[in-house]
Amino acid sequence: MRDTCREPWNVTLGHGSVGCHGCTKYPFRRLFRSHIDPSRNKFHTHNGRASPRGFLGAAIVATTSPKEMLMLADVDRAVAALLESERLGGQAAKVAFDAPKKEWAAARTAPTLNLFLADIREDLTRRTTTLIEEVGENGIVESRRQPFRFYNLTYALTAWASRPEDDHQLLGLALRALVQYDYIPEQFCAGELTALLEQGHNLHLRVGGKIFSDRFATELWSAMGTDYHPFLSVVVSLPVAAGVPEPAGPPQTVPPQVVVSSTDDPIRDVVRGRDPEAPEAGIRTRRRDQN
Repeated sequence: MRDTCREPWNVTLGHGSVGCHGCTKYPFRRLFRSHIDPSRNKFHTHNGRASPRGFLGAAIVATTSPKEMLMLADVDRAVAALLESERLGGQAAKVAFDAPKKEWAAARTAPTLNLFLADIREDLTRRTTTLIEEVGENGIVESRRQPFRFYNLTYALTAWASRPEDDHQLLGLALRALVQYDYIPEQFCAGELTALLEQGHNLHLRVGGKIFSDRFATELWSAMGTDYHPFLSVVVSLPVAAGVPEPAGPPQTVPPQVVVSSTDDPIRDVVRGRDPEAPEAGIRTRRRDQN
């Protein structure tokens, strides 16, 4: 059997076992595709699960589900719709999401705003531990789940036209459109984003901040192989549902009760909590021990 890998596309990422001959021969391939291990004729699905001999020994790459991928595409479309609301010379600006490489720059035929997704990472300052209760139609808590986590989607926004002054004008229009809002307006949101808005979430928007380091711009254009272009950082905070719902226990039917007593005193204190059937304040009583 040839020492190559058949590579059907898959929606998941990660894995890459060093025990696979194809992965050994093509180490970077395992980061992007699922494939057949020719030495064992087994399908290596990139499902984000690390094996003892996985990439770097114990690399775990989070699975990207089709729904999560759809949410990212919805964010792309929402930001593009916001940018296209500004007009240059009476025409809506064209928005592209391609990597701004030399080949792409040479092939474009109209003034274009390039919205390059440069990074996705969790905003740990917004992580909480309070569980979310999911209530049924009868008002009883049926399940609990982890709170939403928030991921910052960082775009590098550049303008591409025939002359530098046109670049600056187009980028200025984009800046004017973006700074009008602290979050992406509802009229630009569709798909999965609509459900997030209905749950009370907003897609917070930050424009013009520093991207990671002062060297990022130099490294970006060096990697793309194109001439330097000024860019705006556009950061969108995306809420993502975390964990899976855990079924709640049966509803409480009797009030909780705490008994405080002493070994040498027949009197004991009984403190009852709220009655689920009649939720008034707790009741404190004193009664003589019958024993």
